[in-house]
Amino acid sequence: MCALTEPALPIARPRGSVGQEHRRLHLRGHVLPGGQVRDVYVVGGRITFESPGRVEPVVDGGWLVPGLVDGHAHLALASPAGPSATEEERVEASARAQLAAGVLLVREPGSPGHASRGVGPERGLPRTVTAGRFLAPPGGLLPGAGAGGRRGPARRRGH
Repeated sequence: MCALTEPALPIARPRGSVGQEHRRLHLRGHVLPGGQVRDVYVVGGRITFESPGRVEPVVDGGWLVPGLVDGHAHLALASPAGPSATEEERVEASARAQLAAGVLLVREPGSPGHASRGVGPERGLPRTVTAGRFLAPPGGLLPGAGAGGRRGPARRRGH
């Protein structure tokens, strides 16, 4: 939550925002975590406390949070895209749902594949830090989630 103490941090921009680099937003409210009332600006897709000149506030009051962090998400699992979608479609749908909820950073501790690699603001999605593939034998963590989707020996025995 201390991201606003640093100068001009990049924020995720939705797809189609090309050409919006010159758009300036002014927000006034209680900045978390401290709660002091501050003027915050978004200039060229970056958050800053430095005024870019006269800009009418689009928010005046309330609580300002620079963006939420989901510290443990598996974008390819339980995706709004559904189980029949490709891994890439599941990851993108999950990342879009995260962004719609205010999440600007996702930490993914593991995934069935590598589709989360490269997900980030340049694609209009939250920045994603991924650990890569699950570290488990096939079928040992979640049925069908290991390499090749095969079930491990414990699953075959019914344990």
